[in-house]
Amino acid sequence: MTAPTATDHPEDQQAPEPRREGAGRRVLYVLLAVATLLLALAATLAWVVGTDSGTRSAWRLAVWSMQGKLSGVHGGGSLADGVHLRNLRYRDAAMQLDIDRIDAAWDLSLRQRRLTVSYLRVGTVDINKQPLPPTPTIMPSSLSLPLALNLNDVSLQKLILQQGTSVTELSGLQLHGTSDGVQHTLVLDKLTTAFGQATALLHLNGKQPFALNGGVELAGLYQQDQQDQQEKSSEKFQLAAQLSGSLQELGIALTATGDKLNGKADIVATPFSTVPLKRAKVDLQHVNPQAFSNGAPKAD
Repeated sequence: MTAPTATDHPEDQQAPEPRREGAGRRVLYVLLAVATLLLALAATLAWVVGTDSGTRSAWRLAVWSMQGKLSGVHGGGSLADGVHLRNLRYRDAAMQLDIDRIDAAWDLSLRQRRLTVSYLRVGTVDINKQPLPPTPTIMPSSLSLPLALNLNDVSLQKLILQQGTSVTELSGLQLHGTSDGVQHTLVLDKLTTAFGQATALLHLNGKQPFALNGGVELAGLYQQDQQDQQEKSSEKFQLAAQLSGSLQELGIALTATGDKLNGKADIVATPFSTVPLKRAKVDLQHVNPQAFSNGAPKAD
């Protein structure tokens, strides 16, 4: 009798491998599921960011997630191009915030890594903060931005800041600026304060020690009642400060002029040190403290 050979049973050489084929299918199914999930997430993100309805839904979700602390009306726009918000309110144990309107339009270029804000227009902002114990001022590690920034038109109608019995009110803010991410330039076109009209031009480096240069000007008009007369007298004044150095050690060369006010001051401030003033040389004549604070004593 002849023993069987391998050629007598060819089917034995072509036996299937079901385990290996089944594992390959499972990997393929997982890859397809992951790809489908990523596509769905991308489509959802594009809908949320790029459409009015998507941004409106995202705003409603944000309001819901804040559990009653945040409220407001989405008046149109998308996260991709700019939004319009009305009657924004925020409440927590330390602060109350009310903003009647925000209108903004912007464009984000991912290729150039640049955000261009065509306009950001804010109405009245009312902030009421609970008084907090003083805390030391700490120098930030960096003031750099992750992308370049163009601010073409930023305006604020009115800001009311209340903290305890102190109330600060600013109005008519108008500014624009640019940044390459590290070097920032800010132009304050106008700002109305309790002391007068302010303007400024600032150049700031976003890396420590934060080199700074520029200038700030304040022009005001002080009015007071004349004794035994029915009319008021007025006194104009102007302050111009040239800034140099850095935020770590800031040089301020102040020039004061006016109908009576006259003089100069040379100051070196260290705002992040325990003693915030390093040096001050002041030569001012005819300083009337009431021009800067109604509760201050009057002087000629």
